[in-house]
Amino acid sequence: MRATDENLCIFSHFDRHSQVREYVHHYVQCLASAGFRVIFVSTADRVGPEDRDRLEAIGVEVHTRENKGLDFGSWQYGLRKIKNKSNIDKIVLANDSVFGPLFDLNNLFRQMEKLPVDFWGITDSYEKTWHLQSYFLCFNRKVLDSEVFGGFFEKDFLSLSKQEIIAQGEVTLSQELIQAGFHGAASCPYNLLVNNTNDGLHNPTHYYWDRLIEQYRCPFLKIQLLRDNPRSVTSVNSWRDVISRATDYDILLIEDHLASFGEAPPRRSPFYVVHWWATKLPYLFKLLYRTTIKAAKHPIRAVMGLERFLEMDPSKLPPYPAPRPTTAYSDLGIEKSSPKS
Repeated sequence: MRATDENLCIFSHFDRHSQVREYVHHYVQCLASAGFRVIFVSTADRVGPEDRDRLEAIGVEVHTRENKGLDFGSWQYGLRKIKNKSNIDKIVLANDSVFGPLFDLNNLFRQMEKLPVDFWGITDSYEKTWHLQSYFLCFNRKVLDSEVFGGFFEKDFLSLSKQEIIAQGEVTLSQELIQAGFHGAASCPYNLLVNNTNDGLHNPTHYYWDRLIEQYRCPFLKIQLLRDNPRSVTSVNSWRDVISRATDYDILLIEDHLASFGEAPPRRSPFYVVHWWATKLPYLFKLLYRTTIKAAKHPIRAVMGLERFLEMDPSKLPPYPAPRPTTAYSDLGIEKSSPKS
């Protein structure tokens, strides 16, 4: 790396109470200490003056934007704010969906720079097709200068639903780079985690979180795993023991953030509440209509669909109906091919 070259991180942030939580401040501080200039892009309503001052004091460039397009929309925004890309040695795309780093990031970068790869992440997945999970991605200069990378971030992420962004963002990015001749890898590959690939394909950050930390020094722990545990992973209850035994990470950062989910949601005007529900009605009616039509032909499937309809969280519904009801991509009828060794 030349003396004038720099490492850049575009950090995607959101908080329902427009706060930058302590675990995020710690994460960003570690990135800055590892030699990264950080562009902090938040989709919260605002970044308060105290939080902004703390971030800017360590050289972080703070931006806010409309809450559309999720992480890929924020990374796209950050990339467009770069004035001179010619002096960038590598770019990291990161977000606030994880606690960490649990281990020294400098060691991670030294480890990955020894490999003949052009882009890398922490964990990979074979759900749908091979791809790096997007909570932490690193790209070298060759990728940044390529037409495929530039073209990928010209997509209209702001108009896409969450599931469309997963398919056209996280999954597609790795595949497009590979098809263009670039080489990618994960620092904690899926093939090392599974004992038997016939057991099916799982999200490694949920099912193998403890092995990732204890055996492979994975520097991050997914917040969703501790907060929601959507797959009912029984080992999650031991997270305090694992973190204390294997890392020097401050557990209070985790406990304080998990406690914040008990805070009262921000107050909304009656107009906002009516408008919010109105945007969900087309999807709800469409889904109910499909369930009713299926009742005559497939009574059992109709009952299952009705149960899913009643259990659905309205906050996670898209504003308009898709051609088919949207579900998490891990639940789709995907061909379960075993990972290649």
